[in-house]
Amino acid sequence: MLVYTDRVAETSATVGTGNIALAGALDATYRAFAAVMSNGDTTDICIFGVDDFETCRATLSSGALVRGTVYASTNGGAHVDFGAGVKTVIMCLPGALAVPLASGGDLNAIEALSGTGIAVRIAADTWVVRSLTAPAAGITITNPAGIAGNPTFTLANDLAALEAQTGTGIARRTGADTWSVGVSVSYGEIQNVTASRLLGNPTGGVAAPSEISLGATLAFGSGALQTSAGTGDVTWSANSYATTITNGAVTNAKLASAANQTIKSNISGGAAAPADNTLTAILDNAFGSTQGSIIHRGASVWAALGPGTAGQVLQTQGAGANPIWANAAGGGGPRKITEFKTSGTWTRTAGATIAIVVGVGGGGGGGAGTSTAVAQPNGTDGGDTTFGALATFGKGLKGNGSNGAANGANGAAASGAGLDMFFSRGGFAGGGYTPAWLGMSEVSPGGPSGFGYGGSGGPGGPNDAAVSFTGGGGSPGCAGMKRVDISATASATVTIGAAGTGGSNGVLSGLAGGPGYLYVIEY
Repeated sequence: MLVYTDRVAETSATVGTGNIALAGALDATYRAFAAVMSNGDTTDICIFGVDDFETCRATLSSGALVRGTVYASTNGGAHVDFGAGVKTVIMCLPGALAVPLASGGDLNAIEALSGTGIAVRIAADTWVVRSLTAPAAGITITNPAGIAGNPTFTLANDLAALEAQTGTGIARRTGADTWSVGVSVSYGEIQNVTASRLLGNPTGGVAAPSEISLGATLAFGSGALQTSAGTGDVTWSANSYATTITNGAVTNAKLASAANQTIKSNISGGAAAPADNTLTAILDNAFGSTQGSIIHRGASVWAALGPGTAGQVLQTQGAGANPIWANAAGGGGPRKITEFKTSGTWTRTAGATIAIVVGVGGGGGGGAGTSTAVAQPNGTDGGDTTFGALATFGKGLKGNGSNGAANGANGAAASGAGLDMFFSRGGFAGGGYTPAWLGMSEVSPGGPSGFGYGGSGGPGGPNDAAVSFTGGGGSPGCAGMKRVDISATASATVTIGAAGTGGSNGVLSGLAGGPGYLYVIEY
């Protein structure tokens, strides 16, 4: 808030161009700024010392005056950088803000008025005295010139009579300056209407009422408005809302449209309006939603035959009896044989419950031989071949390279733990081995082919070499077979064991083993 008041002055020892710290009223005849201003209020001040002064806008903040816009100063209109010494700070109206009153004009015109009443400016520097004038009837004015007090308007005549009404409804003038209010209009007060017409608004929008002719479905009968008799597919009697639909009159085209591949039906479980239901929803409601059920005609109604157990077949009982599930007759070959040379996913064939799983693990690699008294690289182990968690065919183990003083050690036999039948043996000194198992060929020691074979060790040096030691042979992967119950197993991950690598020295290197392999024979 902008504050101006008299005799406000304080002293200050402030130096520089910053806020003015106040030191108290100039003397007992003056007041402090905080006595007439609140924190945040603004005013205009003059600060002066021995040689300098400044007139500016200032805001009271925490007992100090924050200097704002400068109106005049000994620093060319900028804030004065006050030096040491006591300064006087007073609240003032700067000359830059003072506006002298102009002489003549409107003031002289007002001064020249001689009558009494309400002064009205009718043009530049032109004033007259006026008085309020009441109309001929309806309003009276007390003190129209405002001399004895404010002009007062009072309703009179018809307006006073209307104002005096306290009820609600339609106002009627029943005599001179006499009115009444009611909620009903008599028939005699309504405009006359042509015979057999109605009075209303048929436009569809807001409009004055007008006469309306009756349509073909309405008629006056016995002094009352009634419906005409209806004819066609739907009929009704005159003056009746009871309708009758003629038998056979409702065609398919007149029914509500149905969603594609739906039947209008009620499957709510109680009485209800028909709805568009799919055939699946209707059959599920009638026979259940169990997957594998088969609908058949019973002795009196249609019924559902629930799913049998895996592997059963549907068997007819002939005319006059319901079909049943029966166990399949014995004999016959496998349902499916799946071969895996690389890792993948096996998925059970529908109806299969037993699988014969035949496989071999990856063979171990052979170690390197030497013609020098220097240790040589070992081969690496092969990888397990697995049928999910149901069967594991152990990996062949590596053959060691010669240590430069003896032949390398052969790989140990692969594991056949958990298999129903298996073949496993250690590697050959100086050579590999591949087992013969269900079509997987056996190759003589050192042979470089066949699934799961053990890689041969590297040869020793030539006959004239001072040192000649062979590398150890890798053992073949375990070859075997396991019978597995797969009735509760929908799929399994098949991992084919990798072949072990041979120890390599570039000259007398061991050979790599053979990769794993797997058959799944389902019954």
